[in-house]
Amino acid sequence: MKVNREEFLRKLETVAPGLSKREFLEQSTSLILKNGMMYTLDQEISCRCPSGLNSSFEGAVHAKKLLEFLRKLNVSDMDVEVTDSEFSMKGKRWLGGVRMEKKIVLPVEEIDIPEDSEWYDLAPEFLTAVSEVEECASKDQTLEVLTYVHLHTNWVEACDNTRMTRYYMNTGFEKPYMVKRDSIKHLLQLGVSQYAESFNWLHFRNKSGLIISFLSLCGDMVNFPDLTKALKLDGHPFAFPHGIAEECEKAGIFSADNPDEDLVRIDIKPLKMRLKGESLIGRYERRFDIPYDGKELSFLISPKLLCGITRKHTNCIVGENKLKIESGNYVFVTSLFAPKPQDIPAPSSNGHSPSVDGKKTSSESQ
Repeated sequence: MKVNREEFLRKLETVAPGLSKREFLEQSTSLILKNGMMYTLDQEISCRCPSGLNSSFEGAVHAKKLLEFLRKLNVSDMDVEVTDSEFSMKGKRWLGGVRMEKKIVLPVEEIDIPEDSEWYDLAPEFLTAVSEVEECASKDQTLEVLTYVHLHTNWVEACDNTRMTRYYMNTGFEKPYMVKRDSIKHLLQLGVSQYAESFNWLHFRNKSGLIISFLSLCGDMVNFPDLTKALKLDGHPFAFPHGIAEECEKAGIFSADNPDEDLVRIDIKPLKMRLKGESLIGRYERRFDIPYDGKELSFLISPKLLCGITRKHTNCIVGENKLKIESGNYVFVTSLFAPKPQDIPAPSSNGHSPSVDGKKTSSESQ
């Protein structure tokens, strides 16, 4: 049959989140074709959507090679057919094929997909909430509970033991869920607009018919820590100066050479702020005039984190070893690292920095 390559590739890429990187389940690295649908399934994600192919096309196709081949092809349409051992594609003067197993053993149809009457529209801000919090979930598998995003009935939140963030909203869910960070992030590119709930699975779908389902902890199985007290902070209001993100990127060039502590230093005092990144290879320092009249503060922070924060928000509260941003429904708190005693001290009010031996050196111009 004649198939539009771009449309077929688009469908395949939407179900790609359900492909396993390693074959934990037999055929979990394959694209399953059955009854006019395409499926993928790993241990935690299931995807399905209409294939656009003849319903007689059935089997398990090696998905990685099929994706790579379709991305390289520079044709609009192609002829597709299947045999017992191959998914075959051809056009004018070319022919290609990817290995296929006729027998399907992956239990793609065993996941309970709710009826149409059980689907509900997602809250308009749900995907915004997920995008704001998911990066704060931990990548450290030893902190297993913190590798999940917590979908509470009244908020979406995540924490990695250093950073925590919460987005207040009515999610519409009947009970709380916990979904793996590496799973839920796929929602942001799929344009999902509806959700449904079933035992241990949370389902989302878009207008094209894609359904992506996440194996989730739910109800009484949810044991996410209560962040409410930790999100509160008394401190000093502060506004990062304009252009801080770009300057932080420069400082991060040098702090990145410290693999165990890629941190830049911030020194704040009335009307002055200094940003500094350094290593044994080099350094970058930038001074700012700021409208600040609070107490003197010094802290270390990840340059990547600081860049990400200040591109969205500049107003914050700096407290005892913590920084907090609160904007509308969004609350973010991160731990700050205290400078080490051997770190170069903050600049003095006369624009000079005392050296280790007590002699003054002129400051660098901005």
